[in-house]
Formats: sequence, structure tokens, C-alpha cells
Amino acid sequence: MDSISAYLPYTVGIARWVIFLSLKAVPAMFYHPYTSKTLQRDAKRHAMLMKRGWYLRFRNGTLSGLVSGLIGLALANLSAWLIDEAAYHRLSAIEKIIQSLIIGFIPGFFVAFSFAVIIESVNIRVRKKFMRSLVIRDILVHDGCNRKSIEDDLDCLIEPVIFTPSDVTVVVPVYQPPPSFKANMASLIQNGPAKIFIVADITCERKIHDIVDTLKCDHGLIEIIPEPRPGKRAALSMGLMAVQTRLTCFVDDDCQWCSDDFLKQLIKPFNNRTIGAVGSKQIMRPSEKAPKEEGGDPIFRRAKILEIMADFRLSVRYIDLMATTAVDRGASCVSGRTMCFRTEAIAEDAFHSAFLNETLLGIHLLSGDDKFLTRYVINKGYKTYHQLQPKCVLTTTFESRPKKHLSQLVRWSRNTWRSDIIALFIERQIWLHNPFTAFLLFDKLFTPFFLFYGFVLIPVYSLMRMDYFIFVGWIGWLHFSRFLKLVLHFKRKPGHIIFLPIWIFYQYLMAFVRIYALITMLQTKWGNRDVKVVNNQVTRTGEFARHVTGSIQVTPQESESEHGNDDGVVVVNGDDYEVCYRGDEELDDWEGPCA
Repeated sequence: MDSISAYLPYTVGIARWVIFLSLKAVPAMFYHPYTSKTLQRDAKRHAMLMKRGWYLRFRNGTLSGLVSGLIGLALANLSAWLIDEAAYHRLSAIEKIIQSLIIGFIPGFFVAFSFAVIIESVNIRVRKKFMRSLVIRDILVHDGCNRKSIEDDLDCLIEPVIFTPSDVTVVVPVYQPPPSFKANMASLIQNGPAKIFIVADITCERKIHDIVDTLKCDHGLIEIIPEPRPGKRAALSMGLMAVQTRLTCFVDDDCQWCSDDFLKQLIKPFNNRTIGAVGSKQIMRPSEKAPKEEGGDPIFRRAKILEIMADFRLSVRYIDLMATTAVDRGASCVSGRTMCFRTEAIAEDAFHSAFLNETLLGIHLLSGDDKFLTRYVINKGYKTYHQLQPKCVLTTTFESRPKKHLSQLVRWSRNTWRSDIIALFIERQIWLHNPFTAFLLFDKLFTPFFLFYGFVLIPVYSLMRMDYFIFVGWIGWLHFSRFLKLVLHFKRKPGHIIFLPIWIFYQYLMAFVRIYALITMLQTKWGNRDVKVVNNQVTRTGEFARHVTGSIQVTPQESESEHGNDDGVVVVNGDDYEVCYRGDEELDDWEGPCA
């Protein structure tokens, strides 16, 4: 028993790594970017789902069971050795095999087999229901495909007209454009979308016009839409209303697409009619400094420590995305930095109303727009995909100042808690459409508490027992295990390996941040925007709020309405707006904080 207690602190770590290896690392190995071959495999799998579902259940259940059973076999041997090394060595080889089979392989096999069979059964039922619903909505009506033959006709899964970049409208919400905004827009133009809508906050509209006038592009490709309502959600909604193409791509203003084929690769999964949202690979780009002279090029610099930590976060996150994409075509979130959707899946009045008025426990939610969009398409039965390949990479910036960076972490963590709770326990559709993704989301709820457990227990436990081997072993394991998770990142940037100890500290910091974010989950202020929720209304703060009231909850469809105070008012009339001042004195000479 003394031997068991000596290794007790490792049990949680071992259990967590069993989950990581069996449910994340191994499935991620089966991920591949979407190509024409993937589409053909999907069509064959679709036919198998409809005609030979029993075979697919048995095959996937057996494969999953074998992998899990082998892991259980190894862990059973390891546990027996840790519990009583002397007794373990006294066993014969046959006895060791029998013991490991009973304790490890058989339970692991049947648990994984049952889980895989349940997932496939749910997948088959949901797929049939979804395909029929598409026909009813006249989405799948074309030659050779009708309601009677929908389960048998492979063409029903494949788009009759292949998507091209000319089928895409890009919507870019802009609030205080970064120094690299011109270069960012040039990267979008080079990919040849049908249209680019820049939804400019009225505080910076004039500056956006000046920048766009310097871009080299076809006349009419870029259109600037002024948005008087505060908040990113209002800007996305406004841009979506103007979209006329089959696909809509939302892009943050600090993102640069790294290839002229980026958009072409990004939209390939949409040729499968069940795919409703697609994301891309992202890497960190050091945020540029503003040029000293007006209109000059941005000043580039080396990445700072916090930016490198943000790049590590992206690399670790892709393991989860690769796993969920490979298993059930799900995702916890298609990142808002660049996310592409079927326009028909989100361009409806019900979406705009829900998107602009999302609440949790009666509190109006401000951020988390990308998580809402992801849940919305999943709840409708669509699948998601992530194109994690070299030709579908974008660069993005992160806050390098400690206070701002911490504010970003808190906001992202709050968004994660709120969205995961809504998806798992309120909407609950993800359990039906993407059960594997739902399980990983559920498991992620406990991650910060397990990290906190290890951080507190193991140092204290080693001091109480005066056994420093436990502490040294724990430190060594932390470095080895984190290295494994970042091995693909170090392959791309070998020099970053020196920051591994800092990354371990950063991970524990994130654990405390996530726990704090859970406690303060209902706070909705946006850390790097002058906007927050007051009395369940999205309200401007800061300099512009002193001239123009930020509490504007007006949709473009509303007839003439006014919101304001004695200092200033924004008058919204149809799709137009006008800024007025006390005594009808115009504010044309004041350009806001971005001038």
C-alpha cells in the first residue's frame, strides 16, 4: 500500500494522458486536408452509411476497440509494476499477459467498441434526417436527385456546381484598423473573391476610406459599409445582409492570407453538401508598429514572449481540431479570424435576431461571435472542417503587452465557458450531431482544475514525504509531455524550443485564468474595444461615447428611430445614419479616436 500511495500523484496525470493519446493524438493522425479525393471518399462513405450501416458500425468499433485495448494493455502492465514491483517480477510471462488482458485490454476494447458503435449509429440517423431536410428546403434538388432516391444517389452529397473564389463574399468588420490593414486587404484581393465588404465602425469610417483609396483593385470590388451600432456582432450582421453569393467569409482586420490559393483551398470542403463551416490554419505574426509618417509602411519587429506563447496555444489547439475533424467533422469553434460559411445556412431573419440578442442567464452577450456561428450551423445539422495545410495559412497578431494580453485570455476563456455550457447543457444538439466533439468539450471543462490539482498537490506531497524524486520526476514529465504536444511547432520553428519552460508556466497561468473566468463568466466587457453591455444593451465607452451615444440597439430594417442624450445622438433611418450634435451642430471636424 505504501508503494501505491507513493505513486498516487501520478494517477491523474496518467489518466489525462490516456485521454489525450486515445481521443486526441491517435485520431489526429488520421486527419488530412480536404481534396477531391476526400470528396470521393466522403461520397463512398455516405453510400455505406445509407446502405451498409451495420458494417460501418462493426468496422469502426473494432478498430477503435483494438487501439484502446492496446493502450489499456500497456497501462495495465505499467500499473502492476508501479503498485508492487517485486510481485510483478515474480509473475511468469503468461500470467502477466493474462492479467493485462483481463485488467487492461478487454475493458478498453469493449468501452471503445461500444462508444464507436453508438457514435456511428447516431451519425447514420442524423445524416438521413439532415439529407431529407435539405431536400425539403430545396437545397439538394437537381437532376438525378430527389426525395425517393436521396439515400442511394451519391450525387446528392456532392455539389452539382463546384465552388470557386467567385462564389465568395468576404466581410471584414473594422474597428481601429491596424498598421498592416492595407497589406491585409491586399492579400484578400489577390485571392479573387466576388466582393469585399468592409463594415467600418463610424468612429473610423473616414480613415478606412483613405486606406481603401490607395489599394489597387477592380472598381467595385471593395465596398465600405458604415456601421453606427457598436460591437462586432452588429458589424458581422450588417455585412451578411449585403451578401449575394453562395459563400460568406468573415475575416478579422488584422489577418493576412499567406497564399494566392488560400481562398481556393479554403472552400474545397463545401463541395460536400453536409459541410456548413470551414476554418483555416493560423500562425502568429508580430504586430507591426504604426509608421511615423502618414501613409508609410508599418514597422516590423521581432516577436515578444507573449506572442510566442500565443503561437504555442494555436499549435496545441490544432491537435484537438484535427481529432474532431477526423472523427465526426465537428469543432468547438471555427475561429473568427477567418471563417467561411454557406450563406444559406446563416442568411435568415432568425439568425440575425438570435445573433444580436444572445443571452445567458438573462445577460446580453457581447463577444463570442465565432462560437455562436459555429454552434448555429452545427445545431442545424451541418458539419465543419478545418483546412490545416500549407496553402491555407493565415497570419494574425496578438497583444504583446502583459495587461492587454491577460485581458484577451480572460475574454477568450469567458467565451469558452459560456459557449461550452450553452452547447452541452442548454442547446444539447451537439451531443446528437457531433458526440465525439461534445465529449471533448465536456472533458475540457475539467482541464484547469486538473492542472491546478497537479500544481498544488505534487510539490506539497513531495515535501511531506521528503521524496524529491517525485518532484523532479514531475518537472521532467512536464517538459517531456509538453514537448510532445508542440513537436509539430518545433519542426516549423526549432528555435522556439528554448521557450518550453516558459510555456509550462504560461499553461498554469491559463489554468488560473480559466478558473477566474468561470467565476466572472457573466461579465461581458470587451477588453480591447470601447464597448460594453450596460442594462443589457451594447454601449460605447471611451472618447467617442462622449460625443455619440453608444447604446444603439437598432436593426437596419427598423424605421426611423433615435437613441441618445444631450451630448449627441445617432439617428438611424433605414440603411442610412447621421451624426448630430447639440443644436444640430455637426461633428464633421471630429474624426474619432482612430484619426
